[in-house]
Amino acid sequence: MDDTSKLTEKEIIRVERNSGIVSGKLREIQMQNYLRKKEQKETQERELREGLQLYKSATYEESLENFESVLGTKSGINEASVASYNVACCYSKLNQIRVGLSALEYAMKAGFEDFKDTYMDAHQL
Repeated sequence: MDDTSKLTEKEIIRVERNSGIVSGKLREIQMQNYLRKKEQKETQERELREGLQLYKSATYEESLENFESVLGTKSGINEASVASYNVACCYSKLNQIRVGLSALEYAMKAGFEDFKDTYMDAHQL
């Protein structure tokens, strides 16, 4: 296929992979995907940091928005579990225990394993 301008990125990758040829177009797609994922990860990390700062200053609703923003993106397992755990903490501070427990359950299903901090935080309520 000579005219790759009408193909989707996945189709271009598939065609080139099958042909054994790596074009400049494929390299461009790979670089764009890399930069997009890098930017998304940086945004998630910034949202987590800002959420933690808001949490420490006892602005739990604003903190909750940051953590939920991370969950609203395609976050990695680590980011999802940490954000979910922090969502649970915010809900507990807002005295919404049921929702907090649900968020904590989700965090653990997402891979959160820092049980020591969970135990300590639960006793600080």
